[in-house]
Amino acid sequence: MGTNLTIQLAIPPFPIFLGCGEDVYHPGSTHPSRQSIGMFDLLYVTEGRLFMGEEAEQWTVSAGEVLILRPDKYHYSFQPCLEKTRFYWMHFQVMGGWQEAPAEEPDFTSSSLLREHQRMTGLAFMHAAIMHIPKYSQAPSTAALMRIFPQLTALENHEETEHRIWKQHRLLMEMLNPLDAARRSEASYANTRVAEKTAVYIKQHYMEHLTNGHFQSHLHFHINYLIRCMQAVYQCTPMEYLQRYRIEQSKLLLIKTEHPIAKIAEDVGFRQPSHFTRYFKALEGVTPLRYRKQFAM
Repeated sequence: MGTNLTIQLAIPPFPIFLGCGEDVYHPGSTHPSRQSIGMFDLLYVTEGRLFMGEEAEQWTVSAGEVLILRPDKYHYSFQPCLEKTRFYWMHFQVMGGWQEAPAEEPDFTSSSLLREHQRMTGLAFMHAAIMHIPKYSQAPSTAALMRIFPQLTALENHEETEHRIWKQHRLLMEMLNPLDAARRSEASYANTRVAEKTAVYIKQHYMEHLTNGHFQSHLHFHINYLIRCMQAVYQCTPMEYLQRYRIEQSKLLLIKTEHPIAKIAEDVGFRQPSHFTRYFKALEGVTPLRYRKQFAM
C-alpha cells in the first residue's frame, strides 16, 4: 500500500482535460509501463483490481477506488490482473503550480506552492486557491463518477469542438471537486469559514487602522485562533493578509490614477508613505513609482 498522499493543485488556471476512455483487462493482462508521460493519469476501477506502481510506491486499486499517477514519474503494473478488470482512465494537465504532499499535513506545505504559483502565473495570492486531491482513495460518490465518465468518453467523438471542450472541462471539475471536498474534515470547514469571514472583514475595512485587537473584538474569536485559521487557509496571518491586500489595492490606484504616492499610501491604509514603499518593494520587487512607470501609457 502506498503512502497516504495528496496531489495539491494551485488554481486558477484550472486543470486541462486531455482525454479519457474505458479499458477491460482479462486475467494475465497488465497496464502499460510509462516514463514521465507529462500528464496526470487518473484511474477509476469499476470491476476487479489493478496492481499499479509508481517508482517505489505500490497500490492495489480495487473496484470503487481512484488512483492518480504523476506526470513526472515512472509507473507500471507490479503484477498481472487476477480477474476480469474494468476501469476508466482520464488524462489531464495543470499549467500552474502543483506538488505531492503527505495528506496528514497539507497546510504546512501550501505556502511555498502558492508562492511558486504566483511566480508562474502572476496571480495575486488572494486570487489563488489549492485543491487537495487524494492520490489514492475510495471514490466519494460512485454514482457521480459512473455518470461523468460515460459522458466524457462519449464526448471524445463529438464533432462540435467548442461545445465538446467546454463540456469536458466542466465535467472534469465536477469529478475533481468531490475528491477535494471528501478530504476536508469538519474542523477544516470551520477553519475555512472563520478565515473567509476574517478576509471579508479585512477587505471591507482595509483603509482603517487595524490591529490584532480589532480582529479579535470584531470577529469574536481569540487572535491565536484567527491566526491558525488564516494560516491554514491563506498561508498567512490576518495582518499579513491585510498588508498584501492593501498592496493589491494600491497597484490598481497606481495604474488607474495620477495620485501622488503619499496619497495612495494613505488611501489604502498606510499611515506612513515610507512603510508603504517598504512593503510594496518587499512584495513586488520594485518601488511604487517604478511599478507605475512600467504600466504608464
